[in-house]
Formats: sequence, structure tokens, C-alpha cells
Amino acid sequence: DWFKQSLIELWLDCFAPFETSINIEEVTNIKGEAALSIWKQKQIHVFNFEIEVKFKAIKVGGEEPWTEGKIKIHEFFNDDDDVELTTTIDKSSENVPSDFLEKVKQAINGSFWSKVVSLIERFKEEFKQKEADEQKVL
Repeated sequence: DWFKQSLIELWLDCFAPFETSINIEEVTNIKGEAALSIWKQKQIHVFNFEIEVKFKAIKVGGEEPWTEGKIKIHEFFNDDDDVELTTTIDKSSENVPSDFLEKVKQAINGSFWSKVVSLIERFKEEFKQKEADEQKVL
């Protein structure tokens, strides 16, 4: 729930490039788990997730052009330094300029990607803080 809500807030906050609004329509899938292991009296935080969201991009101040699609955040782990995204355009308004679609993909692969990486780092820290009670280890 934390991750899902944070993704929705992230979308609402991060996009307004080139006078186009890119918004989350829904988080369609979150697979994965987070766990705490104890080894030699030390806490080891382990997680892996794969996420898919639907988005809609529309030119500000008008109804055209628009496009909808999905972004898949490929499986990532607690020790990953790189997060991989795939953007798929599902449908668009008629006569959408190809540069509009390209700019939408660039915004997702640029701004959104860096925000997702920051969100994952924040999740790591909050996850560690939640389970950092030394009494639980002993």
C-alpha cells in the first residue's frame, strides 16, 4: 500500500514537461515481497518488486493530442543500482504527431525514471527504520 500510494503521488507531482500533463490512471500490478532476515544477529532487509502502471498524457489546455499507455518497472531488488522501465503506447488520438509521442516517452524515461529511483531509495530507508528495533534482533 505504501509503495502504491507513493507511486500515485509521484505521478501527480512530477510531470508537466512541454506543456503536457502526464498522469497515472492506475497502478495495475505490483508483484513482489519485502522481508526481514536475521543473520548473525544482524538485520538484513530483502525485497523485490515488479510494478506496472497505466498513464495518460494530454496537451495542457486542450483535448488533443493525447495518448495512453503502460509503464512497466521491471523487477528490482534491494541491492539493485539500476531500475529498468519499458513504456508502451496503447492508443492515441487521431493524427498525433510522432514528436509528441517521443517527448512523452522521453519524459517518462527521464523525469519519471529518476523519481522512481528516488522513491526506491526512500522505501529502502523507511523499510530499514521500521524494522530497526534492536530488541527484535536479540
